[in-house]
Amino acid sequence: MRDGPSPGSRWAKILGPLGATGLLIWKLKFILVALLTKGKLLLLGLSKMTTIVSALAFLGFYWRA
Repeated sequence: MRDGPSPGSRWAKILGPLGATGLLIWKLKFILVALLTKGKLLLLGLSKMTTIVSALAFLGFYWRA
């Protein structure tokens, strides 16, 4: 016994792409939440000039060592 609409029906043509899109959004929501929460902190940290200068100074120091 099958569940759902038959393969060629009107409902199958409507619900098929919606189901695939819903599944994609469900899978990518964790990446979106991480970018919205952690990305904001990263941008705030990188927007300060002292942070960038300090990072470049240490990079140069370790490069020479």
